[in-house]
Amino acid sequence: MPQKINVPTPITAAQLTAVDTNSAAIEAILDGANVPLTTSETKSMISVSTVRSGEIADVNTIVVGPFPVTVPSTIVTADFEANILYVAALKKRQAMLNTQAVKIQTLINIAENNSIVDVNLIMKNARMLSAGNKDLLEAVGKIKAKYFVRAASKKATIFLIIAAGIMTISGVKTGKKFTNTGATILTILIVGGSITSLMKVNPFTSVNIPSGWTNIVVTNLSPTESGEFEVFVK
Repeated sequence: MPQKINVPTPITAAQLTAVDTNSAAIEAILDGANVPLTTSETKSMISVSTVRSGEIADVNTIVVGPFPVTVPSTIVTADFEANILYVAALKKRQAMLNTQAVKIQTLINIAENNSIVDVNLIMKNARMLSAGNKDLLEAVGKIKAKYFVRAASKKATIFLIIAAGIMTISGVKTGKKFTNTGATILTILIVGGSITSLMKVNPFTSVNIPSGWTNIVVTNLSPTESGEFEVFVK
C-alpha cells in the first residue's frame, strides 16, 4: 500500500545553496578544460570500450615499460603515461559524481512519492465533494482528462544486477533504449556475439538496442556495487 516516507533531515535551503556553489565551482573547472570538438573530430574519435581500456594499461606495462624502443619518436613516453593517469583521475571523479547523483535521485524519488500520496488523498476528497460544487467538478474533470484517460504506453522493464553480475535478457525489443539507471558501468552484447561488438553503457546514459539483438548478455563491471538498468522487452 502506498505510504509517505519520513524524511528526518531534509536538505535545507542553505545546504542547497552550498551544493549550488560547489557545483558552480566544478562546472567552471570543467568548462575551463572543455575541448570544443569539430564534426570531423567527433566522427573520427575512437570509442574505447572496457576491453580496450584494459589494452591501454597492458600495453603500457607489458610493452612500453620493458621495451621503450617500441615507442615511436612522435610519442613522448612521459606524456603517454601521464595521459593514462589523467584518464584514471577523471574516471575516479566521474564515479564520485555518479554516486552523488544516485543519492540525489533517491531523495527525489522519496519526495515525489510523498507528494503523490498527498495528491491521491486530495483528489479522493475532491471527487467526493465535487458532486455539490460545479466549479470543483470542472477542476476534477480537467485533471482526469489530462492524467487518467489516455492509455499509457508500455514502460521499460527495470532490472537489478548484482556486483560483477552477468544476466541474459531474452525477448528484447530492438531499436528501443537500454538505459543504465545505476551508478555502475554496464556492458551489453548479443548472445553469442563477438567481443568486438560489446557496447559499454556508462551510468545514467542509454544506447539503442541494435537490430537483431533480441537476446542480450548484460554485465556489471563493478566488483563491489550492484547496478540497475531499464530495457523494453516483449
